Amino acid sequence: MKKITIKLSVLLLALVTLISSCKKIDEVTDTIEGSKNPYEQIGKLHNDFLTNVKNQFAPNVEITNLEDGFDYITDFHVSYILKANLNDEEKSMYANALNEYKRFVKTSEFYNEFFISNSKNSDGEYFAYVKDAYSIGIIDDFEFEQLNLIGRTLKGNYYGEISDYDLEQLLHKINNQWLKKRYSTDSKTGQILAMSLALSLSSIDWWKENPDAFGNAKLPPVVGADIAGAVIGGVISGVNSYINTGEVSWGGVAVGAGAGAITGSTGVVGKVGKWISNLF
Repeated sequence: MKKITIKLSVLLLALVTLISSCKKIDEVTDTIEGSKNPYEQIGKLHNDFLTNVKNQFAPNVEITNLEDGFDYITDFHVSYILKANLNDEEKSMYANALNEYKRFVKTSEFYNEFFISNSKNSDGEYFAYVKDAYSIGIIDDFEFEQLNLIGRTLKGNYYGEISDYDLEQLLHKINNQWLKKRYSTDSKTGQILAMSLALSLSSIDWWKENPDAFGNAKLPPVVGADIAGAVIGGVISGVNSYINTGEVSWGGVAVGAGAGAITGSTGVVGKVGKWISNLF
């Protein structure tokens, strides 16, 4: 009896220890996963744009060239942003950024521009823009590594070498790593990656909820254009802001990232993609 009592005591102690350990692990996990990306709102706005495109966009059959098609889509987006719950300055910034990135709607050319090697950059312009942002210090080492990793993954996803599932898992992993870094909106770095992640993960959720938005068009992987547009729009806006003023307007960068994601997403919506493809 004595031996059995000892064994039971040891077993109970081990069980209590295991329960305690599991509780600690859960608490740490919940703390990380329960933390919020401070830029979730721009992800929501992006999804609202996509819903508006899906439900309200009607191609103009009288338009016969691509540039006029870009302008028509931009006007459609601007008319929506003017009704959004934003101040006048934000609406004006979005209107300008949507016009600047309007070419992102043509998905195939978008990928060719940013992910195909050219005479200036052997990897593609996506990586050149990320490098520019790093060289002037508006992204740090962690962001530089993660944005490059995202870019390589997007490229592999576009060519069918990496699944949408693996891309999504990578983004969640990076988002958790970002949260662990304890950045805030007052941090001098960490912002562009956070904005890109907020837009990317929101976009993934939207496409899961709206698979019918594809239509019958044969188009490249869905979330890739959204994610790439977010990164490129954010990086370009940040670099331009720094060059022009010597500092970064993070509000402007958020708008740039949002507009890049919106225009990148729009070309993947079935009825838009099919219409645009007919113009070229």
